[in-house]
Amino acid sequence: MSKLTPFVLAAFLMLSTLPSCRKAIDYIHDHPDAQVPFCRITKLTFGDFDPARPWDILQLGVTYNAKGNPLSLAELNPGKPIWTPELYFRYDKFDRLSDFMYTTAGGVGYDSTLFPYTSPFIWHKYAYPHPGLIVDTVLTYDTGPLNGPSPIAKPGVAIYFYKFNVAGKMIAEAVTTYLPNQPPPVFGGIAYDARGNRDLSTYTNIRYDSSIHPYRTNKVWQLVFKDYSRNYPVYTTSPTTPTNSFGLPTRLPYIAGNIIPVSQFDWYSYYTPYYYIEYACSAPKGPINY
Repeated sequence: MSKLTPFVLAAFLMLSTLPSCRKAIDYIHDHPDAQVPFCRITKLTFGDFDPARPWDILQLGVTYNAKGNPLSLAELNPGKPIWTPELYFRYDKFDRLSDFMYTTAGGVGYDSTLFPYTSPFIWHKYAYPHPGLIVDTVLTYDTGPLNGPSPIAKPGVAIYFYKFNVAGKMIAEAVTTYLPNQPPPVFGGIAYDARGNRDLSTYTNIRYDSSIHPYRTNKVWQLVFKDYSRNYPVYTTSPTTPTNSFGLPTRLPYIAGNIIPVSQFDWYSYYTPYYYIEYACSAPKGPINY
């Protein structure tokens, strides 16, 4: 999923005679819906570090494969609450996301049906029937290791359909159920505002800041969280978002209620009011091999 098109490669070569940071900012400005392959997320930290109480923070690390796509997002400091969400990813021979597994910390085979969760593993299987369409089958999985075979869809599971424009941005969504004689799915458009961000105008206490959305560092984050906004949402009262030299946020507020979107990096509500993001950055070559 992270392969660069000839156009993007040409843009990188053209920009390579300029200072790295300026080149990256120019590229982002000229291609507002493009990926930001100059950086990749390496660590998330929840809670403020206190040298006297280092165990009071939660740290998650991201691992990547040789193609620069995420393989896992998991605890770096075990011993925190065992219900800490962890994410795992698989890819097909074309480097497309094939499996996305959402589980909880505790090791392979951990029974996530225990308190406080009442659901087993959530396992997404992705298919690519034709360009501009991705099918997402959402399964629950009670047993077996995460590196085992993918589960088989049982009758009644939800199947989502996502449509994309030529820029690779999700523009419509439909859902149906895996049952016989279902009517064709009906797509509903995804509304974006004038700045290219998902429309959140119904939330009067939320605004988008000027920082680049961290999900744009990889298409996988955008797909699994279904968020293709250009910028990141914050409270109207939030202070200016600190960023790195590429315009990516390094500290973000926890948004109560998980309204944007359903699953985002700020699940860990017991670590309000902020969480922190660290990146590895290198321009113009992008996230592979650094």
